[in-house]
Amino acid sequence: MARKKSFSNTWWGQQWIDVLESFGWANRLQRGRRYACNGSVLELNIEKGKIIARVQGSRHTPYKVTIKVSKLKKKQWQKVLKYLSTKALYAAKLLSGDMPEDIADMFLEVGVHLLPRNDNELDTKCSCPDFAVPCKHIAAVHYLIAEELDKDPFLVFKLRGMEKDEVLDHLLKYGDKKSKTQNNVDISSTDAGYPESLFPTVAPLSLCEISSTALPISLDNFWKAKPLPELNLPQAPSIHAVAFTNTENTFWDKNFPMAQIMQGIYRGSGKM
Repeated sequence: MARKKSFSNTWWGQQWIDVLESFGWANRLQRGRRYACNGSVLELNIEKGKIIARVQGSRHTPYKVTIKVSKLKKKQWQKVLKYLSTKALYAAKLLSGDMPEDIADMFLEVGVHLLPRNDNELDTKCSCPDFAVPCKHIAAVHYLIAEELDKDPFLVFKLRGMEKDEVLDHLLKYGDKKSKTQNNVDISSTDAGYPESLFPTVAPLSLCEISSTALPISLDNFWKAKPLPELNLPQAPSIHAVAFTNTENTFWDKNFPMAQIMQGIYRGSGKM
């Protein structure tokens, strides 16, 4: 018995099929599965918000299938990308070429849907005489879209109107703007919104503060590996990572343990 081919081996491919089935298309999609499996989809081109395909049917001339996906508006993309630029973990994953499976949840947090919510966001046409939507030729193309999403989940951005490179460029731009804004803030001033108590003035250590009492240094003692006399060095001031405990407007994720990490670094530096 021939093994049934799967067109949704990843979360993204399955999500595309699940969304379409939620429109009440489950039975009609199955009609096109055989066309998708036997190679009847001769050509598939994915553009911004648009899929164009040629599908071989019962006639000699292949049918032309066009599927338009509603693009997100410019303001929606700006809102999403600005928000993602504040989420260090998500931004880092995207910039490294890794699509987080819960990225759709990040879109929803700013009121934007990454995947289509209803069939009104899909405008499908086929040159075949079947007026059903979706016809089996359109259904076959949908399975191939799921297969392409398996290969490259970033295509979901393209279907919504923005190329992968554009998304990454905007993330870098918004991240750079935030970084410059932070770098231009004088953290030692109360005008920056931080109390002076967070940044106490610490006088630099001076060699003059070290006891000038002559040390009983002896070459004989040195070569006999006898212990050296203790130096009367001033105690380093106690430093804490207080500045890293406020995670309201930070570039790192609020769940990232930055304060604990910096506290460990500060404690360790005092032992050097």
